[in-house]
Amino acid sequence: MDLTERFNHLAKLKEQARLSQAAADLDKKEMKEFEQDLYALAQSKGCFGQRTTHGQFSLKATEYGTITDLEAFVEWAKEQDLEAEFLKVEEQAARVNELVRNALDTGTPLPPGVGFYTRQYISVTTPKED
Repeated sequence: MDLTERFNHLAKLKEQARLSQAAADLDKKEMKEFEQDLYALAQSKGCFGQRTTHGQFSLKATEYGTITDLEAFVEWAKEQDLEAEFLKVEEQAARVNELVRNALDTGTPLPPGVGFYTRQYISVTTPKED
């Protein structure tokens, strides 16, 4: 394969990757919509899990923190001497999530500039093969 053929092959691979990603994005969007519909239906019927041949399905809900006012959050982190823990070039999402979950569990208010949302999803544990 000469250089021109290699460049052409690379162009084909890039196009295949782009098309594959677009298809995957569409599949993921459809899956998420179906999952949310199924979550609501199962919850409305009082079902919080079910075993099928594909595994154990369990309804779950996990809170994720969001920075709604970065300036207020940075000020709070500085006041609490938590800059290194929460702030780098961008906020540390895992620590913000932990902070939010702890605040919700203990009933303490969230720091200024922090909000949260709840992601509802269904986890699947596949059966182990013998």
